[in-house]
Amino acid sequence: MVVPPGTTLLVRLMHPLNSRTARLGEGFEARVVSIAAKGAPGIPLGARVEGRCLAVRAGGPEGRPGYLRLTLSGLVDSQGHFFPLETTTVSWWGSRVMELSSQPMAFLHQESSPDRAGPLGFYAGAWKSADVALTPDSVLTFVLLKRAVMTGFATNP
Repeated sequence: MVVPPGTTLLVRLMHPLNSRTARLGEGFEARVVSIAAKGAPGIPLGARVEGRCLAVRAGGPEGRPGYLRLTLSGLVDSQGHFFPLETTTVSWWGSRVMELSSQPMAFLHQESSPDRAGPLGFYAGAWKSADVALTPDSVLTFVLLKRAVMTGFATNP
């Protein structure tokens, strides 16, 4: 089986992936949910793919967004044989979102002593994480850069 370059693979993660906990070079698993190619590439829907984290950065408290860059490294057939893939990468930047209370401009007060009470200037609310968080519902799109030759690819257990 030969899968031509330009083939688009949509894959769904099997486990969550987060820029706070992921490590450079760490692998991940996903399942093929859609294929777009000229001709029939023969990759079955539900086939397992493996990928890895090419770049990872946790979000910082000072507002620095988290970052993840991923690529697919190969396809695994029903017999467990690995077939390498060379694909595009996908990247995400985290973002900071403020959850406001019913009084978005309310100030919190510090009362260390009766004569030193005063506003700290904080918004009433809490910041969400600036990390990238991908769930098993996340569908990722990759495009094959080079043809993939999968001699002996097994589709049945």
